[in-house]
Amino acid sequence: MSVTVSFKDEDGELGPVVVIDHDIYDKDPVISKNNADGSVGVPFGYKPQGLTELGWLTRRRALAVAAEHGVTLEEW
Repeated sequence: MSVTVSFKDEDGELGPVVVIDHDIYDKDPVISKNNADGSVGVPFGYKPQGLTELGWLTRRRALAVAAEHGVTLEEW
């Protein structure tokens, strides 16, 4: 399973955390089409398969989620 966990710093130590299972996400029909077209992003309001939004968490909790998945936290 190819997973990424990302954290966007919005408030020093708080921010939204997203987990993406790329084995599922990359096969989503809208994502596949966007990738083929060279598009970036997800259409507003669309919830792709394999994407889980965990809401706002602390950086420490985001690091723990990444560790649970055995990956390094992507911060931006």
